[in-house]
Order: sequence, then C-alpha cells, then structure tokens
Amino acid sequence: KSFKYLYLEAGSGALTKISPELIREITKQSDIDIIVGGGITTRDDINYYRDSGVSMVVIGNMLESEMNIKKIKHATNITFR
Repeated sequence: KSFKYLYLEAGSGALTKISPELIREITKQSDIDIIVGGGITTRDDINYYRDSGVSMVVIGNMLESEMNIKKIKHATNITFR
C-alpha cells in the first residue's frame, strides 16, 4: 500500500520556505498530495504554496501568532461558524 500524503516541514517559525521547484518536481513525478508547514503566517505564504501545487497548508504559526479570528479568516478564506 502506498502513501497518500507527503508532509514537507520547513520548521516551526521557519524563515526559509520550501522550494516551489521541489514541490513541482514531486507533483510531476507522483500523484501524492503534498502538505506543507512551517513558518506560514500570512496570506502571501499560503498563496506561495498554493501556487506551487500543494494540496494542504498547515497554519500553526499563523494561529499561534494571530489570535484575531477576523484576520485569520481573511488570510485563509476559512469559514467559521
């Protein structure tokens, strides 16, 4: 049985992002869903990874540093009840 997801972690609070070239190369050679995390704190960070072809973005740093639900909703387009 093969894996369904690949999690690429830049490190909590990372200042250096995971290379979009690496993400594109993995998606070209595999149909595995890619999840990225580490240092994602802004909408631009989310868009950077989304545009690179990832399936999911972990926003732990954003949630830890930005406790304002309105700002999180704006940055992520997440619908809260």
